[in-house]
Amino acid sequence: MSNGIAEGDLIVDYSKAEGDTVDLAAGAASVLTSFLLDGNLVVVLAGTDGDVLEFANVTSLADIAFV
Repeated sequence: MSNGIAEGDLIVDYSKAEGDTVDLAAGAASVLTSFLLDGNLVVVLAGTDGDVLEFANVTSLADIAFV
């Protein structure tokens, strides 16, 4: 998360209901902020380089299971 390179991932098939999880170093505490962009949830990770995760067809942070 802090390697000096801004990185992003688009996750198109995430489903908390199907048991999907997102493994981050500090779990949910790794999330700096989130916002909606064209109906997709964009999660900005804590750290110095601005890494983001974009979840297609997910609209709430409560729909993501961070571990």
